[in-house]
Amino acid sequence: MAISQDYQIEYTNPDGNSILIGAETDYDLTELRGFGMPDVRANDINRLDANGFVSSRVELLEGRNISFRVVIYGAPGDTLDTNVTNFSKAFQLSDTPGTLQFKFPGPGLGTADTTNDERFVKCYVRRVTKQILARNSSGRIPVFVSLQCPNPIINGAEQHSEDLSLSSFTGGATFNATFNLSFGAGSSAATVCTNAGNFPQNPVVKFNGPATDPKLTNNTSGEHIELKGLTLAAGEYCDVDFYDRSVLKGGSTSVYNYVTSDSTWWNLKPGDNSLTFSAASSSATTCNVKWYDAWI
Repeated sequence: MAISQDYQIEYTNPDGNSILIGAETDYDLTELRGFGMPDVRANDINRLDANGFVSSRVELLEGRNISFRVVIYGAPGDTLDTNVTNFSKAFQLSDTPGTLQFKFPGPGLGTADTTNDERFVKCYVRRVTKQILARNSSGRIPVFVSLQCPNPIINGAEQHSEDLSLSSFTGGATFNATFNLSFGAGSSAATVCTNAGNFPQNPVVKFNGPATDPKLTNNTSGEHIELKGLTLAAGEYCDVDFYDRSVLKGGSTSVYNYVTSDSTWWNLKPGDNSLTFSAASSSATTCNVKWYDAWI
C-alpha cells in the first residue's frame, strides 16, 4: 500500500518492508512529534567577565528526532498478531536509514496546492516500545516509536531535475593551427531552478563529458563550484553531492582535489534560483541538477 490521503504516514526500511499508518488502516496514529524546528547548534564562546557570549556567526540545525504513538488494531488472535508482526518487521534496526513519508495538511506541513503535500525524511529507528495491557484482549496494542534523522530537512516527495546544456562557445582553435590545440569555452543559458519550500536545499549535480573545467554558478547568490583541471571524456561523468560534499568521477573515484579554493557549497534558496553551467568542450554537453523542495 502507498499513501492515498491526508493524515497517513508510511515507513519503508532499507530492505523494502513498509507499513502504512493512519487514516483507514489498522494502525491508528494518535500522536506525532518532531516536525517543528530542531535544536540549533552554534560555536558561540562565553564572554569572560562579561554578560553574554561572542557569536560564532555560524548557526546550524541539529538532527531531527521524530516520535509517534500508534494503536495497532486487529481481532484478538491471529489478525492482531499478524498486524503487530508486520509493524515490527518494518521498524527494524539497520546501518542504512529508512524513509518516513507522510501527507498532512495544515500550517507548515501542507499547501493550498495539495499536489505538493507529500513529503519525506530519511531516518534511523531508535526505539519501538509495545504496551502489553489487559485491554489488549479487546484487540488494541499501543506502540511508541522513536526515529532519528541525521539531516533535519523535510523533503518534497517529488524530485526535480533540470539539464543545463552548453549553448554558446567562445575562443577555440583556428587554422592554420599550432598544436597542442585548446578547445573553446562554452556556457549554458541561465536556467531557473525553483525550491518551493521554506528552507535552503542542497542539490546533487552531474557533470557529463566531454568537458574540461566544469563549473556551475548560482547567479542568484553569486556563488559557484568549479572543478579546475578535471577532464571528462565523452561518456564519462562526475557526481557532486552538495550535502555530503563529495565529488566522485564515475560515481566512485574521489576527485575532490579539483575543487577550486574559491568554490563554495552553495544551496538553492527558497524561491527561484538562476543557474549557469560552463566548461571547455569540443562539443555540446550537459550538466544535470537534481533537488527536492525543502522545509523545516
